[in-house]
Amino acid sequence: METIRDNEEEKKSCEGINIVFIGHPIRVKQKLKIGNEVYNISFDGFKDTKHNEDPFIWNNNFLYSFCHANHALSADIRQKIKKEEVYLVFVSKTGRNSKIVEIDTIIKAEEIYEWPNKNERFKESLCSKIFNDKVIAHHLPKFLEGGGISEHNNKNLYTCVGDSDGSFLPMKKDGDIFIPFRFNESVSKNLLELIKVTDNDMYYVAKSTSPRLITENKENTFNKVYEVVKKLIEEENSSRGNPKEDQRFLKSYQIRNLDKKNLFVIGNGFDIAHNIESQYSKFRDFVFKLSNLDELDRNKIIEDEIEAFEIPSSVLNHDGEEIYNTAELAAFYHSVINTISFKNYDPEWKDFEKNLGELNILSFTSTEFVDKHGDIEPFRIASAVEEIVHNLKSAYQIATFKLFSEWIRSLDTSRIVATKKTIQKHIRDSYFLTFNYTNVLEDVYNVENYQVCHIHGSINENKFIVGHGKDEKLKNYEQNPFSVNDFIIEIVNVMKKDTSKHYVENLTFFENLKDIENIYFIGFNLSDEHSVDSLYFKKLFKELKGFNVYFDSYHQDEIDKFKQTLETWGAQYIKLYVINTERDKVVEP
Repeated sequence: METIRDNEEEKKSCEGINIVFIGHPIRVKQKLKIGNEVYNISFDGFKDTKHNEDPFIWNNNFLYSFCHANHALSADIRQKIKKEEVYLVFVSKTGRNSKIVEIDTIIKAEEIYEWPNKNERFKESLCSKIFNDKVIAHHLPKFLEGGGISEHNNKNLYTCVGDSDGSFLPMKKDGDIFIPFRFNESVSKNLLELIKVTDNDMYYVAKSTSPRLITENKENTFNKVYEVVKKLIEEENSSRGNPKEDQRFLKSYQIRNLDKKNLFVIGNGFDIAHNIESQYSKFRDFVFKLSNLDELDRNKIIEDEIEAFEIPSSVLNHDGEEIYNTAELAAFYHSVINTISFKNYDPEWKDFEKNLGELNILSFTSTEFVDKHGDIEPFRIASAVEEIVHNLKSAYQIATFKLFSEWIRSLDTSRIVATKKTIQKHIRDSYFLTFNYTNVLEDVYNVENYQVCHIHGSINENKFIVGHGKDEKLKNYEQNPFSVNDFIIEIVNVMKKDTSKHYVENLTFFENLKDIENIYFIGFNLSDEHSVDSLYFKKLFKELKGFNVYFDSYHQDEIDKFKQTLETWGAQYIKLYVINTERDKVVEP
């Protein structure tokens, strides 16, 4: 990739600055809190299936690549960037019918990156210094296998890299909040004359070198707007180290390092709401299809019969790894599932995990272990149980990983679209604690990896954690006279979810949540205050005092129960709300 770099020696010899005005449709508003100050910035919205973010302000350097870029970054401007100060000023009306224009972003051009040829634009061919993973995810269109991109695939493309110190978002104090700098009505009128297409929603680029300014005799109009912005840039330069009370000039380092004030807790209902068939019943069906069972076996209720489990046998490969027949493994696992759910054919995941701790899978007929005199032989029992437990543990662990892994990868997520406006609104100022194994947050909503904690693993990590939270021994075996308790407890423990361990493994993530002001529960059921996952929240609520809780409107009728659960877990001084997350509208206080 060719690079046109600033020539500092030439730049010093030049006088004045060059300003390019770039008109845009109405911007998206995002409320930011930096220190004790609140800012309601305007920007190009978060990337979705319809558009990319341009200019891109959530980076070490502001970036500008597409919208009107071939006009704004014309050959004459690219040459000026070599030796002069060039500012790209992005403007839009404050409302569709408004006569007032505001500035959302000012980029001081540092250098220009020229893209590869049209059919040679592969992800791996771009400069890693500029086009990092975050930029690719949010700013750039989708890269195609043929070396093109899905939008803005012009013959010539350039990316303007903003100076990290000289680029800024100009903000003015308005009551208790800072808003984007706004031109007065007279200057707004002049600017709209320069950039607004007559009887159209489209915009021109306006710069001193535009032939249109001469042909339409608008040079004086341009100069009037130019002087206002030039003064604003000079104020930004002079304010460094001497900030004015009613003005702020937000730099990239302030924006990219914003404190996260929101926590989203994501449960399986979130995936289901996105038409992913991740219900417990679907996993059960998947296991059945892989097994060699018939329909009569499907609904067979099995309880306390070790023989019925038909623990599959394994063979060792050359690496010493135990290999099982998939159908036998699936049949065994389906028997475990049936045993767990004999009281409820179609429980939720929380019920499945809870019932793992109730599973009584060892039952012996004592006559099998008596000598010729009719006396019980405890050592034969202990030996038999030890072997059974070893085989059962191995089969269960491998089945859980193998079958879970195959099932998660079989889930169709290709047609999912982002529907939760509340998440879209708060992507940049939030953390996400998800109990799901899928990557909907990252792949569909473009949430950064560092913002997300897959507390129980994910498809990317190739790790899947499922289990109960019971600590006590099985009551049926507390009085066992044959010294097999330890073996039996091994079975219980291998099915246990070690939440304390998982909390410690993700301690850095939880430490970042100490200043959280809002918690959103989406697709996460809080009806069981004794949930195996309660430890995470008990730990969190020890650090938090006084925060807002938002429940997805799907659980509107359960708010009293949910409140009770939260208080049992240690939540204090909380305010509860019900929110329609698809519309981002609070429907009930």
